[in-house]
Amino acid sequence: MRVVDYLFLGIYTIEVALRLAVHRLYFFINDDYMWNIFDIALVFLGYSFLLSADIADTEFLRSLRILRVANKLVRVVRLVHFVSELRLMLQCVLGSLRSLVWALVLLMGFTIVFSILLVQQFANAFTMNTSSPFTDSEIKIIDDSFGSVYKSMIALFKSITGGADWGDFYNLARILVHLVHLYSFCIF
Repeated sequence: MRVVDYLFLGIYTIEVALRLAVHRLYFFINDDYMWNIFDIALVFLGYSFLLSADIADTEFLRSLRILRVANKLVRVVRLVHFVSELRLMLQCVLGSLRSLVWALVLLMGFTIVFSILLVQQFANAFTMNTSSPFTDSEIKIIDDSFGSVYKSMIALFKSITGGADWGDFYNLARILVHLVHLYSFCIF
């Protein structure tokens, strides 16, 4: 695999060197100058990791190869003018990424708030009740699902994405947790 990585790095170096030889200074001032600088940076990074003391780790060289392939694909898509619908769809997807990131941040915020609320309610319920209405297996399930904020966030994420049935979490919580907090779980 190392030989294949070195072979691809050599071929990519030859390609960049030939383009540099053909375009000369225009290589750095044409419309694609940022892509050209990115290509040169990939080549230099590849050789710097090749010459480093940790040659046994070729994972980075493989990731460089993936970056090179992605770079070529983006260039091909940019050059294909006759597929205007595909370009329009790609521009729409790229334009909506900003909204997607903010939606994920908002969802993460809601998940954190409700996770803290549920963990507090389960902790209060277990400290207030000395006699638990649950079996040992159910207590283990509650601890695995709502034993910490992180576990609670995972449980809530599972409940909204279909990874686990939200009704199971609701049935576990309805005996211990106050009714208002159960409604907040349903609202979540």
